[in-house]
Amino acid sequence: MGGAVLVLAAFGAGMVVQDLRDLNPKDNLDRSVPPVEEFLSWDSFSEVEQTRALLRALCLRSIAEIRVGYLERRGNSAPEAVDHAQRVEQGLAAAIRETRDQIAEFEGTAEEWLLHGEMLRLLQRAERSEEWLDAYLDLVQRNPTDSLIENLELRAREVACRLGREAELEPVLAHWSQLPWNRSRKLLSQESPGTIAVRANVAAGSATP
Repeated sequence: MGGAVLVLAAFGAGMVVQDLRDLNPKDNLDRSVPPVEEFLSWDSFSEVEQTRALLRALCLRSIAEIRVGYLERRGNSAPEAVDHAQRVEQGLAAAIRETRDQIAEFEGTAEEWLLHGEMLRLLQRAERSEEWLDAYLDLVQRNPTDSLIENLELRAREVACRLGREAELEPVLAHWSQLPWNRSRKLLSQESPGTIAVRANVAAGSATP
């Protein structure tokens, strides 16, 4: 299996979930990035859907290129090597710059937020807490339905507390929690299992009088 495929092993479900720390730069990998066709996946003949699939493939390939570039910059230095920390720092800095450029390229598309998630992971790995919190706040305010918001909420609160920025984060999260889909989700989570089962039967048209 080639290096680029390993780098994107977690993309099968359309999610960027593999952290850069999980990649071993000492592995003897083929780090060439395959052509965009290798990232294409669609099950529709609709021109619109195929265009969306192509856009997503281009985005995934750009992430692959950034990750492979990080591995190349980091090199095969062992953790105890004198320049290891410097290589990691430089590699992450370059990956962050390139990801930021790609976010601008994909601005206004769903792929922008796929890259945004990648940026959050890179900033966390680089321990850039201020920038990480800025990126999280941007996500909450501009793409409030993203599942990453809830997944990273606890970390965001911890980071804000450490940086003394609770007053900035709390009103944003309070507003987000009151948005219609969040309120509906919370109400549903408070229902008893029996009520949920009845609701499901009604929705399926199989509830008894």
